[in-house]
Amino acid sequence: MPRNRGHAISRFFEDLSDGDPVALGLVTVLAVIFVGVGLFVLKVRRDLRREDEAKARKYGRKP
Repeated sequence: MPRNRGHAISRFFEDLSDGDPVALGLVTVLAVIFVGVGLFVLKVRRDLRREDEAKARKYGRKP
């Protein structure tokens, strides 16, 4: 097991470029997680904006 993190990272990318199933699976899982979190953040921001606009309309303020 390599002690140097740089070596471990370069080894990971070598394995990824060689098509190692574990490296591909790890990248796929991380990509799915990041996309899921990103979509969740966008939904929450949209919902909060709609809530603010609804409050502004209710109390007669302009958004």
